[in-house]
Amino acid sequence: MKTPHVSHQRPEDENLGVGANMAYGLQHVLTMYGGIVAVPLIIGQAAGLSPADIGLLIAASLFAGGLATLLQTLGLPFFGCQLPLVQGVSFSGVATMVAIVSSGGGGGV
Repeated sequence: MKTPHVSHQRPEDENLGVGANMAYGLQHVLTMYGGIVAVPLIIGQAAGLSPADIGLLIAASLFAGGLATLLQTLGLPFFGCQLPLVQGVSFSGVATMVAIVSSGGGGGV
């Protein structure tokens, strides 16, 4: 008896078509952009920075997040998972950073 041929295609290699790929790509960009921009906005405003300095923080966050995303997505030998991940700014330190800047830096005498 002959066994049927079974394709072992990974789910991440499935082609969903142009429309679905465009929709998921837009969702990916909006999620990435919102997550990367929100943290510098919160920290910059709490620190009393000028709009130009906050813009610089946002640009630096976008650059670092884009670079880290490319390194993870493309991968290097022994580095990166080669999946479309978003590497961005973490919200875990926001409360601590806001507390530090609102107390004057914490280094006062």
